[in-house]
Amino acid sequence: MKMLGHVLRGVSFGGIRLLDLVIALGGSALLVALETSAVAQTLRPSGSPSGSPSGSSGRSPFDMGLLATDEAPVELFRRERDHAAIMPDAVPPEVMLPTAIPPDVTLPEAPLSTVESSIEGGQNAASIQDRSISLVPDHGVCEIDERDRRFYVTGTLGVGLINAYNDGSFNFLDDQIVSISGKSDDSLGTCGGAIGFALLNPVALCRMEIEGRARSSFDGEATMTLADTTVLATLPMTTSFDSPWSVMTNLWLELPIGSRCGLYGGAGFGCGGYRYAIEGDDPALPAIGSGNVNSFAWQVGCGMTYRVTRNVSCDLGYRYVAFTGSDVSLYSSVDGDDTPPYFYLGNAVTSLDSHDLLLSVTVHQPFRRLFGR
Repeated sequence: MKMLGHVLRGVSFGGIRLLDLVIALGGSALLVALETSAVAQTLRPSGSPSGSPSGSSGRSPFDMGLLATDEAPVELFRRERDHAAIMPDAVPPEVMLPTAIPPDVTLPEAPLSTVESSIEGGQNAASIQDRSISLVPDHGVCEIDERDRRFYVTGTLGVGLINAYNDGSFNFLDDQIVSISGKSDDSLGTCGGAIGFALLNPVALCRMEIEGRARSSFDGEATMTLADTTVLATLPMTTSFDSPWSVMTNLWLELPIGSRCGLYGGAGFGCGGYRYAIEGDDPALPAIGSGNVNSFAWQVGCGMTYRVTRNVSCDLGYRYVAFTGSDVSLYSSVDGDDTPPYFYLGNAVTSLDSHDLLLSVTVHQPFRRLFGR
């Protein structure tokens, strides 16, 4: 130690002895330590142990979010703020972080997804796919399985009031005109079926289908008038309409009106036909004609559906169906006795329309069990 003292006294830098420099630095360090201890004593909360300036946690006052006071030096706060490496979790002293959720605040439980809830319930993948979804949840629509609404088959029975129209006009000889007229109506049965797909959307259920229907045969009456400048003769005729049929592509939009019911409307177009025959046996001008009629057909309709089970629904609906006019050739016998040979007279024009009341049953996904879906 004596030797170290002689060395410190003997070494000097610019006229300042090394011993005097060490004494000055030590005194400065002692003053800084005393000032720091005084500031920590000022900021210590009442009741904190003397060995822990900020409480039992041992963290500094700045970690606890205490506000600065006039007695705390600004430079000390700056040093604590800048020393992120020493205090990485420090926050600005003016920010008070809540340590607990207020008791009057209730956090909502996060809903489980369909898959999560199914797994918790021990359900397999097939049961997850079988979950029902709501067609329009905001309007109380019947819950319908999405797959069951993709494909369906429908069977239909009904009755219809059918109207048959006969028309046509042509020249006979040089100065005479023959005209055909008359309307017949009858009530007859109808049956058919449809296959189609249904598409879900947020507003309505859209159904696209191909429908085929058959109708009962019926007979009617017509009149053939022979005239020049005046009516020369009015001759009765009989008509027949055998097995009217139609095949149409339909589009229906269904709106829900409750948990099981819905109202729908729509239209369709396609083709239709029947076998038409007309005959008059008056000796003044016997005439006969027949042929297969194929024409453009269209329909409009509306109705109400009722869902009986998850896969079966019933439908009570109205249809207006129309067949456009078609020509059938008329012939007359040369001898006037309705026997061959015949000669051509002209064309008779025939058309149909019908007002139908239908009851239908629809089965959704009928082949589900067959194909294991």
